[in-house]
Amino acid sequence: FFFFFFFFFFFLFFFFFFFFFFFFFFVSLFFFFFLLFFFFFFFFLFFYYYYFFFFFFFFSLVFVGTIILIDIFRAINGCLEVSFCRKHFQSISLSLS
Repeated sequence: FFFFFFFFFFFLFFFFFFFFFFFFFFVSLFFFFFLLFFFFFFFFLFFYYYYFFFFFFFFSLVFVGTIILIDIFRAINGCLEVSFCRKHFQSISLSLS
């Protein structure tokens, strides 16, 4: 009975040890090759298709700038709506009282 538990825990230890060891090893390996691939990919794009970068940079600036402007106008509109509603409800409550 105790012999069985000994082998069971022995098996669990080695299973999890090798599983996590190889898991993190393959994850780090994958991440390394992923970064390497992207580095060479963008390196290639920058030197052979540099106009693609300006195109992408311009449209990303337009996209991000549009989102920022929309957020600013929504914030201003929200403040105006809140202040308008507050004044409106204050006048209603004053007229009712």
